[in-house]
Amino acid sequence: MKARNLLLSGVLLATPAFAEDVAYGGRTLDVALDQEAKPIRSMQGSHYSISLPPDQLISKAQTCLAAQSGMHVDSSDQASGQLQATVKLSYRARFSSFTVSSRLTLLAAGGGFQITETGLGVAAAGSEAAADVQPLSQKESGWEKSLDALILGENALVDCLYR
Repeated sequence: MKARNLLLSGVLLATPAFAEDVAYGGRTLDVALDQEAKPIRSMQGSHYSISLPPDQLISKAQTCLAAQSGMHVDSSDQASGQLQATVKLSYRARFSSFTVSSRLTLLAAGGGFQITETGLGVAAAGSEAAADVQPLSQKESGWEKSLDALILGENALVDCLYR
């Protein structure tokens, strides 16, 4: 009996948290299904092809993000083709203003790049302190508007990279 309980416990611990991939706006959302709120854990974009080597692509991405409001480069490594940025974009929904935030990662390799956003959160505009930011979830009213704002920011970066 004890061995069976230990085996069952081991299987449950080894099983990853339940998640679902959901398509939205040309992106793939990783949504946690094991929680009632269904938090969106990440948003991954398409793999884009571009004829720039990774180091030049990362350098160009830094320039593009510097010119874009609400996006700030935190770190970049041209040699490994990786850039990380903080995103904080404002939008309106339900007669109020909000700020959606995320951690953007751009990976460049093999003649292309891919953008992934993690740590998706939302707060009422003007109250973006860490304690005020709530994880973005599918159960929250207006979650689509939050994602639309992130996608607009991402699309502006992609457009700039192709210029």
